[in-house]
Amino acid sequence: MSLPETYRAWIWHSGQLPEGMKLEQRPLSQPQAGEVLIRNQAIGLNPVDWKLLNIKSGQVPGVDGAGTVVVIGSGVSADWLGQRVA
Repeated sequence: MSLPETYRAWIWHSGQLPEGMKLEQRPLSQPQAGEVLIRNQAIGLNPVDWKLLNIKSGQVPGVDGAGTVVVIGSGVSADWLGQRVA
């Protein structure tokens, strides 16, 4: 599977409201040993995400998501490829 070099993400920059986020292009890094890359199909933003915004400027908010494993790092079983995860 060929993956793009970049991905789009909502990046938080300021404030405590969704208006403080901007849609940006980010470089897509390959997974390190023991990691996987997931193509998100659904994400969730919850109260805990908004509480963390003040300390994570420049970050992609969100800790909840579901998608499909599309790339594996070294040491990860190939059985993970194509698996749906949450």
